[in-house]
Amino acid sequence: MLKIETERLEIVAEDLSLARAGVEGREALAAGLSATVPNDWPPEIMAGATGYWVPHLEKNPDLVGWAVWHIIRKEDRILIGGAGFKGMPDAGRVDIGYAVLDAFQRRGYATEAAGALIDWAFSDPRVDRIVGETLPHLSASIRVMQRLGFELVDKSTTGHGGEENVVRYVLNQSCV
Repeated sequence: MLKIETERLEIVAEDLSLARAGVEGREALAAGLSATVPNDWPPEIMAGATGYWVPHLEKNPDLVGWAVWHIIRKEDRILIGGAGFKGMPDAGRVDIGYAVLDAFQRRGYATEAAGALIDWAFSDPRVDRIVGETLPHLSASIRVMQRLGFELVDKSTTGHGGEENVVRYVLNQSCV
């Protein structure tokens, strides 16, 4: 199991067994992570993604680490959010995303998890820039990117997943 540890968090990469456990339900995911999965799991922005990575991980196990990571608060082993990338590096680029359950927001967890994933991604020689996209009204998401050194490059564009009117931020490895 691929893991990253920070001061307060254990961040676990979703492999095929965890992806399947997420489809089975909260109890299976809790067992796979050895963590409590709250009743309001997943965060709203991730609600439609359950099971998305299963066929992709079946075809390509090298996606582990380049897909979803589960954010577990170490002090009580509660699953508080998810983060990760939207696929493997492509021409030096990866796209990052993150979400924390409402009850755990405004405590720096998203910044801590995204920062650890940025370090992990930049340790791969195939990555020279990380892109983050969000909707312009999601100020907390924008603040996370700003705290981590991302720079605004586009104010109203089509996102990586086809979303309209997103703001795009970029972090180049040379700036880290």
